[in-house]
Amino acid sequence: MRVKVVLGYIILVCIIAALIGVLVSTYTGRVPEGDYDAVTSDLLLIQQDLDEAEAELAAALANLTATDAELQQVQAELDDLKDSPVIVDVYFEGHGGIARVKSLKFHKYTGAGGTYYIECELEQAGTLPPLANVVDVELYIQRAFIDSVRWIDVTSSGFTIVKPKIRLDTGSTEFVESITLKFVPAFKTFGTT
Repeated sequence: MRVKVVLGYIILVCIIAALIGVLVSTYTGRVPEGDYDAVTSDLLLIQQDLDEAEAELAAALANLTATDAELQQVQAELDDLKDSPVIVDVYFEGHGGIARVKSLKFHKYTGAGGTYYIECELEQAGTLPPLANVVDVELYIQRAFIDSVRWIDVTSSGFTIVKPKIRLDTGSTEFVESITLKFVPAFKTFGTT
């Protein structure tokens, strides 16, 4: 857009300069026909050059617009990839009627040395086994215990708290292709965690 404005100013300056030259010649005396024809042909050549430059500029702007559209499409695809979960094999143990997994996403903490973590959205699907009042979710990688978080908890007043989302840290900066999530019902006595 700025280039078009600049080209317009250049054309305007050339036309004004030619007109001033013609006016000065007119007032100082008669302009010879050859000089008038020369100025006119020069103006026509300048106009043709400016038209060609404007056409090239329009083509360059069209290419730039197309490239910008492609970049926006690629950025949108990258954003979709960031938002979509990474494919990982997940094995569930011991959740039998207690939990329903609504979503499971695998993310990496930002920054140097960021570890991968699992974000799991759960809902209670059934009742807890007899005497159980809490449920822990444990993370295992290659049969080794990695992390645990309390999903269902109970307060001393007997109020049950069910977290809609839990987060388990793999402790690994490398992508883990297979994990096991184990749901462990337990009985919580107050004064202990």
